[in-house]
Amino acid sequence: MDDKKILFVDDDELMLMGYKKILGDNFDVDIETNGIEALEAIKNVPNKYSVVVVDMKMPHIDGLSILKRLKKYHPEITRLMITGLTDRSVAMDAVNEGETFKFLEKPVNHEKLTKVIFEAVVRHNVIVSEKEIITKTLQGTVSLLVELLSKRHPMLFERAKKVLDM
Repeated sequence: MDDKKILFVDDDELMLMGYKKILGDNFDVDIETNGIEALEAIKNVPNKYSVVVVDMKMPHIDGLSILKRLKKYHPEITRLMITGLTDRSVAMDAVNEGETFKFLEKPVNHEKLTKVIFEAVVRHNVIVSEKEIITKTLQGTVSLLVELLSKRHPMLFERAKKVLDM
C-alpha cells in the first residue's frame, strides 16, 4: 500500500492500544490522546498521514472540530470518525461538515475496521494521484503555451518576460 501513517485520536488510551494492536500488522499506526496535540503533529508534518480517525467526544476539542480543520487545511487526508455516541445528528454532522469518509460506531469488529482503513488508504492514494496528474497537466499546458508564444510572437514574449522579471 502506501508508506504513510494512520493516526487514531481518542482520549481512551486502552482503545488506542487496541487499534494499534489490531492494525499494526497491516499499517503504521500512530496514536494520540489529545486532539490539539494531534492537530499540531499534523501541522508540523502535513504529508505524514494518509488517514486520520477521530473519536467524537474528547476533552479540549471534539472530533467534529478536528475533522473540520483537517478538511480545511489538509483535504487530501482521508477522515474517519469512530464513536460510541449513537446520536444520528453526530453522524450527519461528521459527514456533512467534516466530509468524513466513513462513520463507525464503537465497538467495531476487527475485520470491519481493517477493511475500512484499507479503503481509506486507497481513497487517499487516489486523491493524491489525481491531484498530481492535474498539477502535471497544468504545468505542461502552461509550458506549451509559453513555448508557442515565444515562437509566434518573440518580441511580445520578451516584453512580457521583462515585466515578470521586475
